[in-house]
Amino acid sequence: MQNIKQENKKPLNLTGANIRRARQGAGMSQEQLALVLREQQFEVSRQTISQMENGKQRILDFQLAGMAKALHVSVDALYGNVPLENQQTMQ
Repeated sequence: MQNIKQENKKPLNLTGANIRRARQGAGMSQEQLALVLREQQFEVSRQTISQMENGKQRILDFQLAGMAKALHVSVDALYGNVPLENQQTMQ
């Protein structure tokens, strides 16, 4: 599923920008997030995190759930349904 060519330059996921905001809000680098996800048994690299954040990589539902857990936010926050700021202050 990786490296799927983007049609019309549309992002391949809806959550990449919010993942970036949540990661930065948590004070984590892409490498640190990848390490936390690998500890949760998700095989992702820093490059994969970068591609997800830039909308160049699809994100599977279980990956999104793992990211939410690692970033201490809800999946709804990553979708933009609730403010990220409210989520991260409730850690």
